[in-house]
Amino acid sequence: MCGQEEPAKRSSLKRSSSRSPASAKPARPLRPITARPSSLRHAGGNQWTAKVQQVWRSRGKDDVVVVDGPANLQVTYKNLRTLRGSGWLDDEVVNLYLRLVQEHNERLRGLGYHGIPDVAILSSFFWTRVTYTAAKYDYPGVQRWTRRNPVLHKDLLLIPINHSNVHWCLACIDLKAGVISYYDSMAGNGLSGHGEAHVLPTLLRWLRDEMADKKHPLPIGQWQLRVVRKGVPQQRDSCSCGVFACVYAERLAFGQAFTFSQADMPALRLGLGADICALQVEARAST
Repeated sequence: MCGQEEPAKRSSLKRSSSRSPASAKPARPLRPITARPSSLRHAGGNQWTAKVQQVWRSRGKDDVVVVDGPANLQVTYKNLRTLRGSGWLDDEVVNLYLRLVQEHNERLRGLGYHGIPDVAILSSFFWTRVTYTAAKYDYPGVQRWTRRNPVLHKDLLLIPINHSNVHWCLACIDLKAGVISYYDSMAGNGLSGHGEAHVLPTLLRWLRDEMADKKHPLPIGQWQLRVVRKGVPQQRDSCSCGVFACVYAERLAFGQAFTFSQADMPALRLGLGADICALQVEARAST
């Protein structure tokens, strides 16, 4: 995509479901993502991929590339270089990119595209905090995280899981179907066993505490916990788990299939970086 999309103002977005039958327009079909995916907005050869490559070549460390004021997030040269080559993504890159996914999800829903679930994406620090104590569960530590941003009315909750800065996975809570799923790009290896043994039961416990605290019971009795293996792209290296987790979240947020593989990692790393760098101009334009 050779230009920058004009960010839509949230105040002007209207969900298609709120229109009267007489004036309702048919829902727009969402263009399918091809087997060789690009990023959310940009493709090779534009100013943002050039910016990413310039950062990758530089020796800067703490210089800030992007500041997202509303989310209190920033990405430095050092952070952005985790996308280079065989770098292991850090929390700053994952969280800022998933914020872009969240905003793009809201924009597509507001424009009336069908097949787009109503999604909330939590910070990677949510999992770190809820498992912070010796007991590996601390609901009071995250009790206030959703007071200003209620999540129980959503279709999907997406939660990036950082296993002790060693491995990234993604959890998905389907609040309509009553299913908590775990997506792991190294299924059967390393920390993948944590899904069934720890992550899924912990998230179910948090969900029940959250429903009780927010007085928002869901009409679901028995919840299903599952580690998804069929059709989940797998990494063939030791460092791309963060990219896989980001793209799992992106595809789930847009109602799209997992049509990507290890071979797409160089293009996806560059695309994620370009999207993050593009936020710099958007942030300046809004000030």
